[in-house]
Amino acid sequence: MAGPPASSSAPSSGQHLGNDADPRSKQSKPHPPTRNKNKPRTNAAQSTYLLFVLTCIFVTMVGNFLHHRIADPHTLHTRSMEMFEREHLGGKLKEKEREAIRFKKIKNDEWHLLPGTEKHDAPPLHDLAGLNCEDHGGPSNDLAAEMVYWSDIPSDSEFRSPIGLHDTEKKYLTFEPDGGGFNNIRMSLETIILMAHAMGRTLVMPPSQGMYLLRKDRDKQKVHFSFDDFYHMEQVGYEHAGLDIISMEQFLLEVAMTGNLKNKTSGIVAFPPDNRTNWDGIDPKPLKEYLRDATLAPLDWNPGSCLAAFP
Repeated sequence: MAGPPASSSAPSSGQHLGNDADPRSKQSKPHPPTRNKNKPRTNAAQSTYLLFVLTCIFVTMVGNFLHHRIADPHTLHTRSMEMFEREHLGGKLKEKEREAIRFKKIKNDEWHLLPGTEKHDAPPLHDLAGLNCEDHGGPSNDLAAEMVYWSDIPSDSEFRSPIGLHDTEKKYLTFEPDGGGFNNIRMSLETIILMAHAMGRTLVMPPSQGMYLLRKDRDKQKVHFSFDDFYHMEQVGYEHAGLDIISMEQFLLEVAMTGNLKNKTSGIVAFPPDNRTNWDGIDPKPLKEYLRDATLAPLDWNPGSCLAAFP
């Protein structure tokens, strides 16, 4: 009889030998530590990163330098304010510019003084009936023309009131701004301008002071305003032959400090409180009380029973 088949000494392809079956397993050596192949690359990355940081710092410093030297917004803002003051607000800058262009050729035409007046010694620096917003990135001139508030009426600019036309003594009109909102302030200003023009009186503009609803956050922004901050008051008087407009400081210097104002009750010469002539940004109450006592101030005037009319 045949016995069981003998086992083969060689393993089949599907069999695995244990460690005991592999004589070389006992003699195998541990693998050597893996070499960090990224180490040189890490050093290069650090150098690149450091170079990048230094480049950013350099570019930032150069950019800040050029920014402050060439296109600093504070510098541009200051230049814009100076340009706006020169073109619109009057003051010393406008006086210097007016003096510089005095009696020069304007638009190829020689400028002449208007007959019977000495104040038109140079062409106006701003046209009241025009609006140009190019310097401020505004709308085109065609669109701006639709927003012009004033109309240029030549006959109005040459009008002279027959009231006091031949008087040798100059007369003035002072006023207190309306205590309401800005729209009320604007309407009362227009009324005062018309009254001064109709009566042939020099209009005295009040000093800069607080205005209703424009006095908030005084520690963060400007809270004292004059009408020159909103309107071209100097140009209003400049373009109208029969209307003169001066500041309160000029009025006090030329009239009050020369002894031409007297207390209505005592008849004694009255000078401004503390002999102050510049009241910009100061509480105007003492000045108002002084002018009420030294000028004709019809505080008891009742418009319901008495109306002012001009021919």
